Amino acid sequence: MALDGVFTGGTVSIGAGSTSVTGVGTTWLSLNVQPGDLLVVGGMMARIASVTSNTALTLARGWPGGAVSGADYDIYTISETGRALPAMNRIVQDLGSGNISSLAALNGAANKLPYFTGQGVMALANYGNAAGKTVQSGPLDTTPGRVQLVGGFGWGALGGGVSWIPDLDAFDTPTGVYGVQTATSGTRPDGASNFAFLRIERQASTAILQTWVNSNNQLVAHRTATSGVWDPWRRLDSQQGSNGNGEFVRFADGMQICRGQLTGINIDTAYGALYRSAALSWVFPAAFFGGGDKRTPCFR
Repeated sequence: MALDGVFTGGTVSIGAGSTSVTGVGTTWLSLNVQPGDLLVVGGMMARIASVTSNTALTLARGWPGGAVSGADYDIYTISETGRALPAMNRIVQDLGSGNISSLAALNGAANKLPYFTGQGVMALANYGNAAGKTVQSGPLDTTPGRVQLVGGFGWGALGGGVSWIPDLDAFDTPTGVYGVQTATSGTRPDGASNFAFLRIERQASTAILQTWVNSNNQLVAHRTATSGVWDPWRRLDSQQGSNGNGEFVRFADGMQICRGQLTGINIDTAYGALYRSAALSWVFPAAFFGGGDKRTPCFR
């Protein structure tokens, strides 16, 4: 063991078998006494574990001799090399499983990451272009090359991940899923609610598809924009309803069927092999394109 010097000055008191050492007139902190240095009193030696103050230190093991009080002492300091060597030996021992040699055998390269395939066995993995990249500064950050956040552009978040779109008619909104609220400006589909979900897909800067879904009913619509002009909204869902005039169903392709019940009609006018009623007027439960109510007789 390489010794570096000797400190003395003052006196010490130690209980038999104790690890606590009390000094009087000592300056151990000021002298930079370190863990691993050796305390010698009356021919007995013990290793120092820690130094609390100028007048208090702790031994690594209980004092091997009898109790001493006001005794002279010496502290032998260990050289930095001698202090570091046990730590290095412990590191080498801990890594003696083959980890160091396995790591040294790998040929490092760009975008490669070492990992363990078994005990003491390592290999290289590709960690891809995303590793080390800057992430989005916010859910609508469109900076090229950045890693997308959970909830970025409305994708992947559970609750609260959808950003409100300020203007439906804007042409610079990024691809993504958005929320529509009362304050959102722009053209809405007929029958749209104040709140809805809006999905935006872009093929190019001037070729855009918007899909609208009402938040409170089944209304679904879409529209496209080309060369800076929005086409009208088109409903994608079938509508149905009823009122005092009957029932109706309107399909997404525009076809509409109305049905109603009329009573007290005389169908007694001969019409070839059939009989018909007089002309009837029926107010449809839903208006047809072109408007107006139709007049037609009933046949039997």
